[in-house]
Amino acid sequence: MIHSIHACLPGQSPSEDSEVSIKVPLSRGSKIDNEFNMDRLNIDKLEFFSEISIGTPPQLFNTVLDMESTNSWVPSSKCGSFNIPCNTHSMYKSENSTTYQENGSKFDVEYKIGSVSGYLSKDTLCVGTKCVEQQVFGEATSESLVPFGEAIYDGALGMGFSKDSNSFLNNLIDRNLIDEHLFSIWLSGIDSSYYSGNISYIPLNSDSMWRTKMNSIKIKGIHRGCGYAGSPGCNVIFDAGIFQPLNSFFDDQIFKLKPQDYIIETRILGMKVCLSGFVGLAKEKKTTMVSWI
Repeated sequence: MIHSIHACLPGQSPSEDSEVSIKVPLSRGSKIDNEFNMDRLNIDKLEFFSEISIGTPPQLFNTVLDMESTNSWVPSSKCGSFNIPCNTHSMYKSENSTTYQENGSKFDVEYKIGSVSGYLSKDTLCVGTKCVEQQVFGEATSESLVPFGEAIYDGALGMGFSKDSNSFLNNLIDRNLIDEHLFSIWLSGIDSSYYSGNISYIPLNSDSMWRTKMNSIKIKGIHRGCGYAGSPGCNVIFDAGIFQPLNSFFDDQIFKLKPQDYIIETRILGMKVCLSGFVGLAKEKKTTMVSWI
């Protein structure tokens, strides 16, 4: 069981004892200086989201922590009355905020499943005790019915990595609210009874996302590299009936996963199903790379 995930910039080493890194706990706990805390909400073990506030006085929203993108957005009160996802969730009302500033630029976000569009605005955005004034975010005036129609969360908080973006994370750095481009997600903190040895760190290999390199995998004694002629990506199909221990190789380090570590048991439409914790993404633009989450 992974209790804490730390990410750092390419070439940087994390500071274990630093009190200025971001720590984003997803479970209830006491506050510590120079941290901001989030209360965790868990949807049937499949996803986590946390509460943020926008505006003055604060308007509250439940948002998914989006590690792929720097885009933050919430439903807008300006969305049409026939847009079901928008009207069944908490909506941002700019007229009720004294710190709202108009931007007006259009935004459009395409996800693997679904899309949102609208326009950009500026207002005070807070996560726990950390607030960024004049933070740019999206007011969604249109959301696709799938998956947002039945989503329990309202929007997304972009925690993706990009050096040049005007993201919430970068603004925390630029305004000296934190001193390191470093954050962690806590799932009930680190419980040493669940592991032995030291936590391993893997360098990023991208300047635009939290991405690292997986060298190869090993399943049932068969070792497979993650590259072949003309394509540096990996494609894997899991047969639901023969789940095996899986060894992943990152940066010359081996991570051994048992089936119970990467298989999630849940219910969909009343039926018990097993889902893989690995999600494949489409090929990245201008490359043949296929990424995994």
